[in-house]
Amino acid sequence: MKKIILLFMVLLICGCTSKEMKEYNSLVDELKNISTTKEEDTLSIKVEVEKLSSDLYNYRALIDKPDYEITDVVAILITEEEDTYPSIGIFEEKISLNKDSKEKGIKLSGYIKEKTNDFKLYVSYKKEGKLIKNYYIVDNVTYIEND
Repeated sequence: MKKIILLFMVLLICGCTSKEMKEYNSLVDELKNISTTKEEDTLSIKVEVEKLSSDLYNYRALIDKPDYEITDVVAILITEEEDTYPSIGIFEEKISLNKDSKEKGIKLSGYIKEKTNDFKLYVSYKKEGKLIKNYYIVDNVTYIEND
């Protein structure tokens, strides 16, 4: 009986992981195929790339806290150079932000080997019960050189 329960638990865990991977891969594919920014709602987005060494850069997208409440946030940031991408709300619990929260916003961060200006960002959330989906082709990247 214990073996059956253990097997059932393993299958349940694997099923959840498979569902999350499908969602992640689907969002990556969507982002790779967008050619223009599509905003249903305006958020403050900033991308920074910081040089850490001659062949390593840290990139981060900063999504500032809005002046209204958003719930069930899902976000993913991709660049053409990498094949794994930072995300939030897919493999972990979705978060919420409101104008009175102590949180300052959301940061998605990763590492790349070469300086690039090619970032795409997906952010979805619920605002007043309505699902909002935004796709950004980031055209304003701030470079930080630490020499």
